[in-house]
Amino acid sequence: SFSGDIGVSRFHLIDSLHQEDLLKWDSLQVAGIEGGMEPLNLTVNSITLSDYFAKVLIDEEARLNLAEAFRKKENLEGSEEQKQESSSEEESETTTPPFIKINTITLQGGHVDFADRHLSRPFTADMRDLGGRIEGVSSEAESRAQVELRGQLRSQSPLQISGVINPLAEKLFLDLKLNFHDIELSPLSPYSGNYVGYLIEKGKLNLTLEYYLEDNQLKAKNKVFLDQFSFGDEIESENSTELPVKLAVALLKDRNGEIHLDIPVSGSLEDPQFSIGGVIWTVVKNLLVKAATSPLALLGAMFGDSEEDFSHISFAYGSSSLSSTETEKLQRMAQALADRPSIDVEVSGFVDLENDEEGYRNEQLNRQVKRLKYLDLVKNDQLEEGRTEENVVVPVEEYDEYLWQVYLKSDFPKPRNFIGMTKKIPPAEMKKLIYTHTEVTLDDLAELAQARALAVQGYLLDEGQLEPKRIFLKKPDITAAPKGETTHRARVELGAAVH
Repeated sequence: SFSGDIGVSRFHLIDSLHQEDLLKWDSLQVAGIEGGMEPLNLTVNSITLSDYFAKVLIDEEARLNLAEAFRKKENLEGSEEQKQESSSEEESETTTPPFIKINTITLQGGHVDFADRHLSRPFTADMRDLGGRIEGVSSEAESRAQVELRGQLRSQSPLQISGVINPLAEKLFLDLKLNFHDIELSPLSPYSGNYVGYLIEKGKLNLTLEYYLEDNQLKAKNKVFLDQFSFGDEIESENSTELPVKLAVALLKDRNGEIHLDIPVSGSLEDPQFSIGGVIWTVVKNLLVKAATSPLALLGAMFGDSEEDFSHISFAYGSSSLSSTETEKLQRMAQALADRPSIDVEVSGFVDLENDEEGYRNEQLNRQVKRLKYLDLVKNDQLEEGRTEENVVVPVEEYDEYLWQVYLKSDFPKPRNFIGMTKKIPPAEMKKLIYTHTEVTLDDLAELAQARALAVQGYLLDEGQLEPKRIFLKKPDITAAPKGETTHRARVELGAAVH
């Protein structure tokens, strides 16, 4: 057995490759050491590290200084034969892991200096006042050490880590919450310029990260809050993405200039394909791709409790009238757009060649029936306030009579009775003859597509209260297929752009 204390003061380690400070501290005190060899065990009452400094550097060749400093030299690693002998000796020894316990670890006055010089614009970050306590570290499987750490990024952005952890267990356990507040984003311009192609004009970042790991199964919540974030000047970079990052930011940002993202991550650490960064990047990349391909679908997915696609508005075949379901969707979309004043809307009308032609004939017939009913109400002074030809209601019991009047007025050959008068035939046959003699041209369908676009534009202007300068009508190929396989072909498509 053995016992005692250890202290190392004024330690200073130089990075010989870059000729810079690598690691140093004023005081490292390890107190209350007790241990034994059979079985192997170690108990430490306290470890205190004071006024320490570490330099983390990625150099011009993308080498990490810490990895380079502690890399084993080939001539010191020994021969392959020595390695095999050492391995055999280790295997012959007991596989029982040693018992280790550390009551308290105290960190105070820490300073970490980070620099990334492999970027075209070098990046630096300074973390100070790093300190806190870790209590109850033990190799026992069920033990949980309490963690409370804190610090400052650039002397103004507080960092805090709290929770429980078991770093010495055979399988790492942790349940930690990490909070990062008011991180200035403009200093990250070297990264945004290199990978996005834009400098960061301004913005602050707040992160709340919750990580739970047990039996190598990770469950994590990453809550991201960006405040007043905006890109600045565009710069050339071979590594920058071609995805519309500015449009994505404009869609994600609300009226208050805030962006809120919730990115859950889960997976097994035993899966070689799993990585936290990879999952998060996939989520972010999918957001950017959706902004490029269907920006208003992205906006709808973010708005409210359910994912809603704002990229299209559906119409009944042959009609340019908005249904109650679609007007409700437009109202929600207008509200979302009102909160994003930098987004312009592009409106394009389309038709379904297979179904809109028949629907158009039916719509024209219904309009004639409604017009006759409307004229009767006017003639008899029975028209209610607010009633128009478009919204007048034809009672079911009156419909066949008005259909007969439309049939009589229609200019096409009709069956006659024995005295030569127009023969009254069943309503279904009247409709069939009217449809047969109602010509529908491509120009008619083009007008229908335009009427649909105007109906959506009018709603966004009148009911949605959007500014006219934000809405643009486009004239597409009206028969083009929709982007989504399940999208109704009789529709208006809506796009977005940043002004």
